[in-house]
Amino acid sequence: RLAARRGGHIPRAIWYEWTELFDRQQHLRLYPPSILRQRLAAHGIDGTCAVVVYCQSHHRSGLAYLVARLLGWNVRAYDGGWSEWGNRSDSLIEMGR
Repeated sequence: RLAARRGGHIPRAIWYEWTELFDRQQHLRLYPPSILRQRLAAHGIDGTCAVVVYCQSHHRSGLAYLVARLLGWNVRAYDGGWSEWGNRSDSLIEMGR
């Protein structure tokens, strides 16, 4: 669902499905930190540089922020999210994953 005038994502952003942070075998608890690190690293997210989390409206990215803090990463949250970025005609966007 498109929540802005334009679709796409912020340049160099890496998409990670937020529901993959939960262990379905353990009643949707977060995976332990060691497993979270492995799963995120498999997507190219390892916390070696600053991480900025965002989503459409900053609801799901709030969880991503907490997970990054749990892992001890340097993290910031872009609370404007895609609803702000995608509505600006002067913001750069990339298409695809």
